[in-house]
Amino acid sequence: MSEQELFGLMAVAQDQQQAAALTLQRLEAQQAELAGIIGKARSAVEAMNNAGTASAVLIEKATKNAVEKGVQSALEGIQQQARSALGDSVNPAMKALQGITARAEQAEENLHQAAKSISWRFSRPN
Repeated sequence: MSEQELFGLMAVAQDQQQAAALTLQRLEAQQAELAGIIGKARSAVEAMNNAGTASAVLIEKATKNAVEKGVQSALEGIQQQARSALGDSVNPAMKALQGITARAEQAEENLHQAAKSISWRFSRPN
């Protein structure tokens, strides 16, 4: 092999070495870029997890408030129905008691009249 062929092979080897070095630099740059993207992805996943946790807390609170309002509303309805039913059941008894009271007052008045009449008859001289 001649000197010229040897220099030619060395030149080709040098060109290949430079091309390999350039490719290696590009790969290192891509690796650094991928590392940055992976870091951003991890941050995004963490943010999504935090948002999910916060959303779960808000949903739990909203659900609790809705259930409390529903139960309160139902209890108010039951309370009103109970009042109405109690009032409906007590009214006939109250009316009956009012009638009994009125008749007792009338009987008392009749008794007073009879007592006056008897006392007037006995207090008259014969």
